[in-house]
Amino acid sequence: LKYICLQESALQGDAVSSSNAVGFWQFKSFTAEEVGLVINESVDERKHIFRSSVGAARYFSKNFMRHPN
Repeated sequence: LKYICLQESALQGDAVSSSNAVGFWQFKSFTAEEVGLVINESVDERKHIFRSSVGAARYFSKNFMRHPN
């Protein structure tokens, strides 16, 4: 999983893609909120390594249940 994060953001917490995905795991705002990350004017958990990794684990788990491969 480390290599997915490395490919997505080069391990840069403040990385922003051309499609406005942010953080280590490159979550868009609606997906981040779907996996329980807080995004508001003072906090953006997509940029926090631990919280965003927990969100990524939830995202992978949810999609594995939907598409077990």
